[in-house]
Amino acid sequence: RAMTKLLFVVLMLTVGCASQPARIELTPSGKPEVVISTSDRSAVKQQIIARNVAANWTLEQEGDSTLVFRRPFDDTTLILGSALIGNRAMRVGMQIRYTIVQIQGSTKVFVNPFNDLDVLEFNRLQMQLLTLKREIEQQ
Repeated sequence: RAMTKLLFVVLMLTVGCASQPARIELTPSGKPEVVISTSDRSAVKQQIIARNVAANWTLEQEGDSTLVFRRPFDDTTLILGSALIGNRAMRVGMQIRYTIVQIQGSTKVFVNPFNDLDVLEFNRLQMQLLTLKREIEQQ
């Protein structure tokens, strides 16, 4: 009975992973990234901070060219994740690291995930960066 349940879970994960959409955009680094037409790196950092704090992320670390945010898992993710990988790993929550560098009058922002990104998560982060780019360039 337990083996049947485990086989069902493995089958569902395999089918789900096999049917993912393509990445919305290929990037030079293979990570979500954008180049924003502004040399004001500080304004870009402040916009990233504001957007993430508004989305319930906590700024954990701020360096010259790095921002690290953390958000605890919601109850559903915590319960499912604890069952699959154990409580200790789940207490950490989600983390995301942004690197912001100035390149010849522009600012490049890319996400350094702490975990491997599936295609859906890559696309979500890339769309967020593209929205950030559009907002800053329209100011």
